[in-house]
Amino acid sequence: MLTYCTSARLVIRSMTENGYITAEIAEKTLAQGEIKFKRIPTEIKAPHFVFYVIDYLKKIYDEEKLRTGGLTIYTSLDYKLQKEGERIVAARGAENEKKFNAGNAALVSLDPRNGEILAMVGSRDYFKTKDGSVNVVTSLQQPGSSFKPYVYVTGMTNGLTPASILVDSRTDFTASNYNVSYIPQNYSGKHYGAIPVRKALAGSLNIPAVKALVSVGIDKVINTAEKLCITTLEDRKRFGSSLALGGAEVTLLEHTAGLGALGNGGIMQEVNPIMKIIGLNKEIVYQREVATGTQAVDPQAAYLITDILSDTKARQFIFGRAPNLQLSNRPVAVKTGTTQEFRDAWTVGFTPTLATGVWVGNNDNSPMKEKADGSVVAAPIWHDFMEKALDNKPIAKFTRPKGIVEVAIDPFTGRLPSLTASSTKKEIFASFNAPVRKTKTSLVSKLDKVEAVSKINTEKMIVTTKD
Repeated sequence: MLTYCTSARLVIRSMTENGYITAEIAEKTLAQGEIKFKRIPTEIKAPHFVFYVIDYLKKIYDEEKLRTGGLTIYTSLDYKLQKEGERIVAARGAENEKKFNAGNAALVSLDPRNGEILAMVGSRDYFKTKDGSVNVVTSLQQPGSSFKPYVYVTGMTNGLTPASILVDSRTDFTASNYNVSYIPQNYSGKHYGAIPVRKALAGSLNIPAVKALVSVGIDKVINTAEKLCITTLEDRKRFGSSLALGGAEVTLLEHTAGLGALGNGGIMQEVNPIMKIIGLNKEIVYQREVATGTQAVDPQAAYLITDILSDTKARQFIFGRAPNLQLSNRPVAVKTGTTQEFRDAWTVGFTPTLATGVWVGNNDNSPMKEKADGSVVAAPIWHDFMEKALDNKPIAKFTRPKGIVEVAIDPFTGRLPSLTASSTKKEIFASFNAPVRKTKTSLVSKLDKVEAVSKINTEKMIVTTKD
């Protein structure tokens, strides 16, 4: 009597029932005795993307149709870019693990003009590293300060301008945080006093960002984020003032698409990896239509934020020259983020034609080493990939929408200079928030109110969110 592995029997039976082998071959195979499974000699190319596409298609077709329908799927993946992404993530990831105890990294890149995914690297190595099959691109992680653009772009349509002055001083946000003591600090541990929004966002200061969130309102910021692709903020009661600093979970894919839309004039394109599907009889089952997108945020507001995130001079007081946050020959907007105890490090940046996001950390959420912030461990991966992806491509500049004006303002007040002002500085404004001599009550007055009611209590717990 022959004995053989039960799982082997099931596989042989399934192959027979589905017509892959004949009953005669099945009988001969089983008669050989012990049957061993062999590893497929050729590993799957772009495995995280492949399984992401399969899951995507399961929302359209049932599993039986996918398995037996004879469908040919044409995707948006640029395999040349995919290989570059895998190479860079693996190389830089190994360096980060050695220097900063960062066991994993992930990257996704897409075209913000149409939502097509061009590269998806869900981990350092799908086949060899621990938990490598986990796709971090679609996993929930806290974004740290890389969430701030959603706050400020909301503010730009509610009275805030790049020149608005925010006071960066020690502030207790207890009243606005559901009676939970919340006293954020800046990554540098310093306070910078009265500072314009341009420098506050470019330098990623924490206290001004929380003040902007409190003044605008959490619901309005979440509304903006949801319009910009973020789908993970449904339980709004969970969030307080720390939302401004990334106190909520997002996916790298949605976050990259959302920020990338800012460089696309605020037009959000649906993320879609499928270009075309051909049926068993060579008929076209699906053909992607020309992308039109949705105007998620005001184009002028989107441009103001994009201009700030691409302002290398404005961020120098915190980041220095930061070569990994720039590209050699073209404008690019970029934002970093880091969570508590260096558990997550992010860099998300975009040109008009390419948006790329990078996450670095550990799958078990254990801390990396001190100073493993987004600009140190994630930005080099982002920079190397963007340089390769855009090499020899035409230089694309962000399109300035109609209505944007340039005005000379008093740098100390952010408003039109008085006749006795000692100096002026040019700043850009949207048509709906350019400074005038007589202004109505706006977000600026609300910010002043926040300053007035903020409690200063040195004995309360200090919460630090890093950059």
